[in-house]
This record gives sequence, C-alpha cells and structure tokens, in this order.
Amino acid sequence: MFGIIRRHISIGRSGFFARDHRLLLVPLSEQDVFFHYEYPHRLVNMDRRVVKLDRWMTRKAHGVWDRFGKSENRVNRYLYGQVSKFVENVPWEEESLRRFPIETHLHGVETVAMYGPYQVGDEMQEVTATLNKKLAVLEPQYKRQIALCVAAMPLTIPIMLIPLVPNIPSFILCYRVYCHYRSLHGLKMFKSILNDKARHTYMQLTDFPAMPCRGAGRGADGMRRYSKRVAEYAGLPSLATALLKADQQRHVTDT
Repeated sequence: MFGIIRRHISIGRSGFFARDHRLLLVPLSEQDVFFHYEYPHRLVNMDRRVVKLDRWMTRKAHGVWDRFGKSENRVNRYLYGQVSKFVENVPWEEESLRRFPIETHLHGVETVAMYGPYQVGDEMQEVTATLNKKLAVLEPQYKRQIALCVAAMPLTIPIMLIPLVPNIPSFILCYRVYCHYRSLHGLKMFKSILNDKARHTYMQLTDFPAMPCRGAGRGADGMRRYSKRVAEYAGLPSLATALLKADQQRHVTDT
C-alpha cells in the first residue's frame, strides 16, 4: 500500500492554489473521508463528437427540467417539487464522482495534485484503504441502478398515451441512468488516480482546519463551523454545503 504514494510535499494554504488540477481529501470523521475533484477544462477534447453530444444533451435536459418547474400546470409543478427533493438527497458520493470527467473525453492523462491534512505513512495508507473500500461498495450499486432504470423504462410508455400529461417518470429514469453512468466513470477514474503511483502527487496541508473533536464540539454547530472553515480555506463556498450534506448522510447511515 505504501507504494501508492509516489512523492509527497508538506505545504500551506498558498500551495493549494498553485495547481488547477487537484483532488482534495477532507476528514469527515476518524473513519470517513470526503473527496472533491477539480480539473481545468483545457483537458477536455472539445473536438470529439461524443463530448459535444454530451454537452448538448446536458443543456437540453436542464432546459426541459427548468420548463417543468416554470409550468403553469399544477401537476407539473408538484411533480417537479417532489423530484427536486429526491435529487437533493442523492448520496454525496454520487455528486462528487460526477465531477470527474469521462477519461476518453480528455486529451490525455495528467498528474493530479492530491491534497489533504493526512500524514504520509500509516495515516495515508488508512485513508487510501478507506476510499478503496467505499469505491468497491459503490461500483456494483451504480451498475445495478443503471440496469434497474433501463428495465423500468418500458413501464412508462403508457403515460405517453395520456393527453397533456408529460412523461416525467421516463425523463427521470433517463436522467438517473445518465447520473449513474457518469458516477461509474468518475469512480473508475478516481480509483485509478488513487492507486496509480504515477498519476498523483500527494501534498500534506499543514495548516488545514482541524476536524471537531468528539463530544460537544462534534455536534451540528461544530460541523457547520468546520465546513465553513474548510470552504474558506479551499476558496470554494459551495464546499460547505456539500460537507454538511455528507456529514448528515453519514449519521443517517450510522443509525
């Protein structure tokens, strides 16, 4: 496992902004790790037809979904609200993995700067093992969900025969297939970056915000402050919401 770390550097916050292709590892607890990936769009091969098609389909789907939300039909707005609540509650891992691009859409492989507060050695080995275990559980789940959504699509055909009623179930199933497909590709890329010693350089952030200790400081307020500090440290305001969501889902899973 130690061979996973090709080389390491100890740096402060200023070093985090030196690279635009980076992977941030954030402690959620003593046993769980949040991950956030960012990549420069210059890596994406926009000349490929499949990339252009993917971008077009994404824009089209967002446009259709926005029209559902703005519809004057109360049924449409109700369904939009219910589905939106469902989408907001998807596992944080799925959202984080969807941030990874499909590797065949890239110009080539580039070394990723991997950042975290973990010390090189036993601690980083445990983090890598934890993430690999998580990915091993998620991979068959995504494959199964894709199969289930595809199998359920024919059941939505009768809705097309009802006048003035949009086939939202079919739209949602297609959307979920796409989400699981992207998450699955993200998972494979993350696993490759994590375990291929030639694909990442790990840099320990020595001044990273400290995770709340167990006890009173580990409550909702403590986690909220911690999430805000991490987001400010990384210069990513949306990270605070993502971390709070991950922590809440972790507690639900534990119970």
